[in-house]
Amino acid sequence: MTAKSIVAHPHAFAGGVDTHARKHVYALLAAKTGGRIDTR
Repeated sequence: MTAKSIVAHPHAFAGGVDTHARKHVYALLAAKTGGRIDTR
């Protein structure tokens, strides 16, 4: 059995970027709750 890494343990936030030719979108989430902090 392998151990899983949980992002909420070492980091307060998680983020991601979705890139397209005309528009880029990012999202910032609270790692512990998964709640959205900001999206642009």
